[in-house]
Amino acid sequence: MTLTTLFTRTAVALCTGAVLSLSFASGHVRAAESSQSTTQGGPAMPSRGDAGPAVVRLQQALAARGIAVAGGVTGVFGESTSDAVASLQRQSGLRASGKVDARTAKLLGLAPTVTVTTSNLPAFGSTGDVVWLLQAALQEQGVAGAGEPDGQFGVGTRAAVTAFQSRRGLRASGRVDEATAVALGLIPAPQKAKVVTAAAAPAKPAGGSFPAYGERSSAVTTLQQQLISAGFTIEGGATGFFGPRTKGAIEALQARHGLAVTGVVDAATASRLGAAPAPTPAPAPAPVAAPAPAAIPSLAAFPMQGKCWFGDTWHDPRSGGRKHEGTDLIGAKGLAIYAVANGTITRTYEGLALGGKSLRLTAPDGTYYFYAHLDSFAPGIGAGVAVRAGQVIGYNGATGNAHEPHLHFEIHPGGGAAVNPFPYLKAIDGCKNTALLPQ
Repeated sequence: MTLTTLFTRTAVALCTGAVLSLSFASGHVRAAESSQSTTQGGPAMPSRGDAGPAVVRLQQALAARGIAVAGGVTGVFGESTSDAVASLQRQSGLRASGKVDARTAKLLGLAPTVTVTTSNLPAFGSTGDVVWLLQAALQEQGVAGAGEPDGQFGVGTRAAVTAFQSRRGLRASGRVDEATAVALGLIPAPQKAKVVTAAAAPAKPAGGSFPAYGERSSAVTTLQQQLISAGFTIEGGATGFFGPRTKGAIEALQARHGLAVTGVVDAATASRLGAAPAPTPAPAPAPVAAPAPAAIPSLAAFPMQGKCWFGDTWHDPRSGGRKHEGTDLIGAKGLAIYAVANGTITRTYEGLALGGKSLRLTAPDGTYYFYAHLDSFAPGIGAGVAVRAGQVIGYNGATGNAHEPHLHFEIHPGGGAAVNPFPYLKAIDGCKNTALLPQ
């Protein structure tokens, strides 16, 4: 072997080793980045191609809101799940992307429930739910480059915070200080005593407070209608939900009248809008009659004819990693199913993968009751039909994913996430009442 040949082979070996080493290191970087995107910042939402419990929860949440996923709850985010997400988005006035963005996650009840305070403001390098909420707020404000929330406060999030601060005339530091958090609606603005005086402040509405960010109620609808009448645009109209669009209209009102631009409805803002009612001399029953949006009145009727039985199975594990979000009332096939409240049948379903023949009864306050596994609907029952408490609306069965005749019953206060129905059912237990209620 000549010296030239030996030198050539050595050089090739060194180059090959360097390339392999670089490839190996690069692979580790990619793997680390991939692992970080799925394990840090817990609230990251599932996307197309994902599989697992997070997708199961998404599909179950879609089904609970009357959006069927073709093929049922499979735990795989494919075309059918994307189509179902897009269908929900169209119904809710959102951009039908088929992707679970921040607004869609909130609508489905999948967004984090943690509260941001002055003591846990997200900072650069932090991860978790408060960062997810920050990113969701930036996205809802339409900040360029905000991207989809992933729960990780990195360079992109800092740049989006800086852009938002510049747009709002705040110090563009990229750091989430109290003023930035208030402007984003993450925390309420500090109350200033000098704004409200005993002589000039109008009376607060029943319940003791003005509508607040994140609230869904008739009071918010009234507020939105007043803003629109005053010439302020709220995209989507008076929806009853106090979100970033309503907050922006309030800020515009405050700026027009030289008030502190907080986006919060205080007494001074309400007086400019006429949103605060004058006090009445007679005793007002409103504080008693106006429950909080999430309050659940007692059921006016038991949902099933006896003889039946039920237990507290709230959040018991179910197939596919999901949890039970209702109460099962076990009874013979054909028993009458009753409306638990006065209201309107807002949805009927013929073949849900889990619920089979199902329906949704919505009360005037927006609370809805979901009935599943029915054998049939009562004659004349369909979407848009008004019903009274105690009226027969269907008959017990075992349709869908049911192994024996029973009624799966859910309560969704104010149209939001489900709560445990057991204590409300137990309070008026009618399983021993075998006679049909008067019709």
